[in-house]
Amino acid sequence: MRIWKRINLILAAIVLLISVLAVGKLAFGWYTQRQVTPQKVVIGAPSAPQSGSSSKLRLSAFHFSYAVDFLKRPTLVVQYKLSNKGGDTAWPQYVLDSNVVFAQQTNAGTTSVLAKTDVAKGQLSFLMQNYQENSDILLRDGETATMIATYRLESRNRPVSMIVGKKQRETIKPWTLKQVKADE
Repeated sequence: MRIWKRINLILAAIVLLISVLAVGKLAFGWYTQRQVTPQKVVIGAPSAPQSGSSSKLRLSAFHFSYAVDFLKRPTLVVQYKLSNKGGDTAWPQYVLDSNVVFAQQTNAGTTSVLAKTDVAKGQLSFLMQNYQENSDILLRDGETATMIATYRLESRNRPVSMIVGKKQRETIKPWTLKQVKADE
């Protein structure tokens, strides 16, 4: 009987030790997630995948603004122009996705590539809604169109890096961006 009490005491101590370690790990994870570090800039961000797109496709006139997506999360709204001077048709969404990457540091300090999202209904003006629809049509030879794309931000308090090809082209500060308005 005495041996069983000792075995139970040892097992209880092991369970207590494991539970204290688990709670400590959860507390440390919660603490690191709560830290806001706006001074960090993305370093070593993943490069954009290289595509076989024509050199006659030109992305230009990038303009950034801020919105809220359908889940009420902060969203980066990217307005850009695409000129097609090649002989083939081009799908604007594919051209942007294959040449440009938007990345931001997470709370844990890792780099995250921003995912596309949809802006909440009624936030965009009719003109911007038209630009959003332009990204779904094929652009023929000699045409130029203005489009928008929307990306969900990890946080509005940390900078976003715009990487074109293999080089960081611009650092965007979401906290300074103007919010889109439906009545513009």
